[in-house]
Amino acid sequence: MHCKRGLNVNKKAFLTKQISAIIQCKSPMKYKDLGCPTTSVSIGGTCVEKALLDLGASVNLLLYSVYKQLGLGELKPTSITLSLADRSMKIPRGMIEDVLVQVDKFYYPMDFVVLDTDPVVKGTNYVSIILGRSFLATSNAIINCRNGVMQLTFSNMTLELNIFHLYKKHIHSGRRRRSRGSVQD
Repeated sequence: MHCKRGLNVNKKAFLTKQISAIIQCKSPMKYKDLGCPTTSVSIGGTCVEKALLDLGASVNLLLYSVYKQLGLGELKPTSITLSLADRSMKIPRGMIEDVLVQVDKFYYPMDFVVLDTDPVVKGTNYVSIILGRSFLATSNAIINCRNGVMQLTFSNMTLELNIFHLYKKHIHSGRRRRSRGSVQD
């Protein structure tokens, strides 16, 4: 005859901070929308105050009117058809390759799809350039959505920009020493 004894063993389960927060009903702090991330760039010596940074854009986009003002050379034909957010389709005028886009002291070579659009009244939200994923990848952009700081790198140098308040910016080297207004090697 076998006798079964009940063993009373205490067991402990270790939970991660995230699970503990859920069980204790601690929710993260909510933040407000800071707006559209934009930066100031220069192309061919011409400053463009509001270039939209768009992780959802597979191409860099330049309005035809701006392309003409910049005098960037001849357009190359392209077979690209753009599918816009409103589900409409647009056929671009062409493509321009290896355009040097300057952000502060850093230069990045970019390809742009040039799009003809209806005349737009230039208001406070007017954007004539969209910098998409290729720019963000080439510049190795790291965006902190909580404080609005975007970090770009070029070689061993790092540039930090506030992409919601353009006028607060500083540059520092890969050694993380901060300086204002200059690039350090």
